[in-house]
Amino acid sequence: MAIRNEATIEVTGWFNNPRSFDWGTAFQLTVDVRKKNDSTGEWETTDKTIYDCTIGEQFSTDAKQVSVAGKITGVNTYTKKDGTTGVSIKVRALFIDDALVSAEPAIFDESDAPF
Repeated sequence: MAIRNEATIEVTGWFNNPRSFDWGTAFQLTVDVRKKNDSTGEWETTDKTIYDCTIGEQFSTDAKQVSVAGKITGVNTYTKKDGTTGVSIKVRALFIDDALVSAEPAIFDESDAPF
């Protein structure tokens, strides 16, 4: 039995820019990168991770957030509004569903990280 090398991902994020094609749907999934401001003690969004996703079916939703499981197929680069270079991760979605997310987002405390 051959073992295939394959990068898989499961992510929940903000559903953006859906575009339908005869082969399926392309969309972006955006995940906020948050960090605690040491001066104010407040959590702030410092960046965003962008996932450029495709799925081989027509997909439409009114949900603001979705969960995606799929294969990482590569990366794209783009120029951000501030002129710096950004990177988005290309994902071939195998599964997509409306996310069941509480009204209050969970905050990850980096000081609790095991790494």
